[in-house]
Amino acid sequence: MAYDPMNPVPTTGGALLLTDGFRTGPLHQTAVEAREDVLVLTTEPLTEDVEVTGRVRAVIDTG
Repeated sequence: MAYDPMNPVPTTGGALLLTDGFRTGPLHQTAVEAREDVLVLTTEPLTEDVEVTGRVRAVIDTG
């Protein structure tokens, strides 16, 4: 999987501060998720609350 700045992943829903050309709110991401350059992580529905605040760290191995 490689990032191509000439083919960016499109914005689909979400933000409320975009121009009128963008639909706001939650939208299906199926078309975006189908791209080969998009990573999707899926789990079973959560059975209890999970806190996702605090420092986030990612290590990405490119080679």
